[in-house]
Amino acid sequence: MSLTSLGDGSRHFLMRNQGVALRHRLDGLVSALSSGRATDPVAAMGRDVTRLATTRSAHGATEAYGRAAAETGQRLALMQTTLGELDGLREALAEQLVLVGETSSDGVLSNMGRSAEQGFEAVVSALNRRMGGTALFAGRDGDATALTPPGEMLDAIRATLPPQPGAEALRIAVSDWFDTPEGGFESAGYLGDAEGHATPRVGAGVTVTLAARADDPAPRTVMKALALATLAGEAEAMGGAARGALIREAGTMLLSAASGMTETRAALGAAEATVEATSTRHAARATALGLMQNRMTAADPYATATALQEIQTQLETHYMLTARLSELSLTRYLR
Repeated sequence: MSLTSLGDGSRHFLMRNQGVALRHRLDGLVSALSSGRATDPVAAMGRDVTRLATTRSAHGATEAYGRAAAETGQRLALMQTTLGELDGLREALAEQLVLVGETSSDGVLSNMGRSAEQGFEAVVSALNRRMGGTALFAGRDGDATALTPPGEMLDAIRATLPPQPGAEALRIAVSDWFDTPEGGFESAGYLGDAEGHATPRVGAGVTVTLAARADDPAPRTVMKALALATLAGEAEAMGGAARGALIREAGTMLLSAASGMTETRAALGAAEATVEATSTRHAARATALGLMQNRMTAADPYATATALQEIQTQLETHYMLTARLSELSLTRYLR
């Protein structure tokens, strides 16, 4: 029978590897004891990771839906804020325009026209608002700009007018441009998707409709009224009585748009309620799934402490043997 022995170099290498392995094991146990989580969840679950994988997948999907719901909620809130600003502007201008009379001076009529033009620009700017690069009021086409710049729309209407339009010609030109199917507004004014509203998914089988577009009847009526008042204010050759009547008519149109604006904002409010309820469910589910994951991967404190004590004893023994072996020499053996 042959006897195999280790040389000093091999023994040193072997002892060093054993020390490294023991210290690595010790670090893992200390981490598990302090964090309460097993360093090897697979081993802790007896190699059956199906439940853990399923739970982690469900937790990830729930968090993704939660982020989608939060983003949709922010989008709805910004849409509500925008429509609130637009509605406030509509109301303020309506109160001014309806007070214009047939005897108002040319200066007053011109000032009302300029105020209406500024309001038209503000309305178009609001309806062209974006969030994170996505158009809010362009329907399903979030990449599009909802409306053509206000100056271009007004110029397009001006181009349809005779050199010195009368009140009826001006009224018809504005009405035709905004109200005719596939007319000026639908073909060149509104640039978004006219077939439907954006319907983001906020949960498994749950979608909400962002039921507000720049070409909806209420905002279109507001823009139509402001365009009419703007052009009437410019038509100085028409005569004060006719200009005043058109501007007052525009104010009445603004008042009539109130109910439509309210209905649109109510529809968005219903969508906000759905998103809020869905977000609450997502948060509760994510918390529950997170607790399940923690329970599955939790380290047994008693078993961990026992293993830590054992590895500590092994490490102390290893250091003691290493110290004794390092003192061995041929000279000491021959003494």
